[in-house]
Amino acid sequence: MRRCAWMFVVMLGGCAAPGRESAHSTMVVREGTVAPADAGVMADCLMDGFGHAHWMMTNTRVAQQRRSDGLRVETYTGNTLLISADVFDDGRVALTEMSNAKLVNTSGEREAFAACLAHFRSPPIH
Repeated sequence: MRRCAWMFVVMLGGCAAPGRESAHSTMVVREGTVAPADAGVMADCLMDGFGHAHWMMTNTRVAQQRRSDGLRVETYTGNTLLISADVFDDGRVALTEMSNAKLVNTSGEREAFAACLAHFRSPPIH
């Protein structure tokens, strides 16, 4: 009985976790630009980097999805979104962290974003 009650609390907590739609629960950590032609390979770089950001036994998964204006790469623990990167078709990139990410170390994703951005960075347009 105790195990069932615990599972219910975990499931309820997962459903109540903030998503990207809650502006007050997100924080843009880093932004930059890449050449629009490099947007796809930037997203691939992030997918690979996010996939290696956590120890093998950590319950995280990385997903990539196509949005109307670009690609989004996200790290989840269970059903809870922790951190995501948007790579827009026009070359803008942004790393966004959810407020609940304080519970999980996301330094690996931050480092992957920085490394990918350094590799594909586009010079600023004046």
